Amino acid sequence: MSRPAVDRTLNTAGTGLPLLLVRTNLVMQELAAGDVVEIIATHPDSETDIPSWCRRSGNTLVHSEVTDSTYHYYVRKHA
Repeated sequence: MSRPAVDRTLNTAGTGLPLLLVRTNLVMQELAAGDVVEIIATHPDSETDIPSWCRRSGNTLVHSEVTDSTYHYYVRKHA
């Protein structure tokens, strides 16, 4: 699957957990339903924490990929 169009980018590179999820929550509050945020992370635990957060919060993980130890998550805000 290709990368979706992005409405906002959140760069959390160098940020550990749980701050990564706190910052993600704050950005999601600013978005409109249906908007997509690209979350850039370097923490390896984000591979399990971001998908888990999406399931708990009702948001949709549209796409994810890893390049050179950098994780990219594309999350669509729920309606």
